[in-house]
Amino acid sequence: MGQAFNAGKRENFFTLWSRHLPIMLRQEDLICQKLEFYLQIYFSVYPAFMGTANASNREKELRRELENFKVYLDTRGQDLSRTSEFLQFYALPYVQNPLQHPTFRAFCSKKWATELRNKLKEFLEFNMPKN
Repeated sequence: MGQAFNAGKRENFFTLWSRHLPIMLRQEDLICQKLEFYLQIYFSVYPAFMGTANASNREKELRRELENFKVYLDTRGQDLSRTSEFLQFYALPYVQNPLQHPTFRAFCSKKWATELRNKLKEFLEFNMPKN
């Protein structure tokens, strides 16, 4: 999962996430749900701060990832829309440049990505089934 996270590979990451974390944990644990929400944000803005050097490709990747985030919000992310912690993120798919937006620019930084990776690591160490 760490490699997919570092490379901004949403689909690969969430395939592994679903494969290795019990469904009951993913569906019923609020900490897991919140972490997944922040992971969705990370993958959505990844192209803005870590994407390709080519501006045109970066813009296409960002639009695609924000569209993926919108699908998530319209489906599995709906439940967290009732919490003030996440309400602001329902506007993210409609923001042209998250790097310049006052609400979202903090989530488009390597510092935030590192903090999220550390939270992910702790969560996985505690919750992954031991072989």
